[in-house]
Amino acid sequence: MEQPEFFEEDGKPRDNFVCKLRKGLYGLKQAGRVWYNHICQILINQGLRPCTGVDPCVFVNKAGDVIMALYVDYMGIWGEGEKKSKF
Repeated sequence: MEQPEFFEEDGKPRDNFVCKLRKGLYGLKQAGRVWYNHICQILINQGLRPCTGVDPCVFVNKAGDVIMALYVDYMGIWGEGEKKSKF
């Protein structure tokens, strides 16, 4: 990673500055954890709850007609076809 050309202060050389990362980048050790926390929050906001007793990577909704499983970057979704839901 290199600093942008305009990254200067009072004429000091850019070699003395550092960049602070605000987001996890793909390929970093914590990137999977950052992604899981992000997608987990989205699923909870949509009404799904993690199965804490069995596997926290499996989510179900209150009615039990939608089941979602997460594994690294793979997502499987199972549900009943005829019912109308917001998914």
